[in-house]
Amino acid sequence: MSVLYYLQSLCPVPAPMDDEAPTLVRLLAAPAAPASRPEAVPAAGLTAFVLWIAGLAVRRMQISYGTES
Repeated sequence: MSVLYYLQSLCPVPAPMDDEAPTLVRLLAAPAAPASRPEAVPAAGLTAFVLWIAGLAVRRMQISYGTES
């Protein structure tokens, strides 16, 4: 949810909300005070870096379905 917080700070477009949505969903989608641009840009960059590292780690994983342990 923190990634959405920083992305919404960079591109403040409110999410459409149905009047019949559950209360919990409305609370989660309620707009919060946006992060400043100097906070949001590095947070988005850090998120992209972590996803890139995770992608590299997943590519190196080898799963062998032919052998049983």
